[in-house]
Amino acid sequence: MSLRQLPVKAVIAAMVVTETGIHALDQLPRLRSMMPPCRAGLGARQHHHIDATYNQGFNDFFITRIGTDANARPNYWTLYIDYQFQQRGGCQLIAKPGQRVLWVFGASENTPFLDLHGPTTVRRNQSTTFGVINGRNGEPIEGATVRGQQTTANGQVQLTFDTAGNFSFKATRNGTIRSPALNILVV
Repeated sequence: MSLRQLPVKAVIAAMVVTETGIHALDQLPRLRSMMPPCRAGLGARQHHHIDATYNQGFNDFFITRIGTDANARPNYWTLYIDYQFQQRGGCQLIAKPGQRVLWVFGASENTPFLDLHGPTTVRRNQSTTFGVINGRNGEPIEGATVRGQQTTANGQVQLTFDTAGNFSFKATRNGTIRSPALNILVV
């Protein structure tokens, strides 16, 4: 399974070129919140190639490939907002500031989405508690790995940083969608 977390951007594209032709992006502001992140968030920043097909019946795009991950049964690209599967496509929705827009490859209805939380500023050489929950239902996740340490039954892990600076890390566990990065400052 792979995950691409996309920040909502205000970038607007006038058209999208797909295998089926050129399609005008005329459904603003809905496309501001969904389609530009595909192009700007993945294409420009991380240099991932994105393929999509346009379905006139749905008046929407279907993501068919991001990077090397291409749709093939049973794995498909799907859209989630705040860890909830979206029945409609990106052209039909408007993401609100602060929402987590996730394009997910290969997730099922029951796949846990790891959500790593904790303080964003910590003191050097001081043990600090971080937590990992299932973003779909808020339940703690046992056995997730965070910076080489495993979470306990209550989803918590103690971390100590011996160097000052900025750090970014994620929670992972087999059979789940890894967490978005948590950025912290160690002072």
